[in-house]
Amino acid sequence: LMRHPAVAEVIGEPIGYPHCAIDQDEARRWWKDFKGKGEGDQRVTFDDLGWNKGCLYMDDQFYRPSKRSRMRDSNSPDAAFDPVEKAQIQKRLDTIAARMRVAPHAATK
Repeated sequence: LMRHPAVAEVIGEPIGYPHCAIDQDEARRWWKDFKGKGEGDQRVTFDDLGWNKGCLYMDDQFYRPSKRSRMRDSNSPDAAFDPVEKAQIQKRLDTIAARMRVAPHAATK
């Protein structure tokens, strides 16, 4: 679903962004600021740190930022959000918060 063009159009981001890169070049562009960040299986790895293949319910296609990405293993009790996912969640929350900052309703004055 995240790779569907209609979804990308609605959210205004590349299909799969930022969790499922279609190739290594895309992964490098998306995650360059996160390389090596995170702890244990949530550490963002690529290039010399290793690649994490498998995303969007496919084992051999696409790349994910960390070995135990929450987006890859959301049903696991020990899964956690990696730095890429945390940044995306914060970005979404900031967007929602900005939209909620409106002038008080006239009836509340």
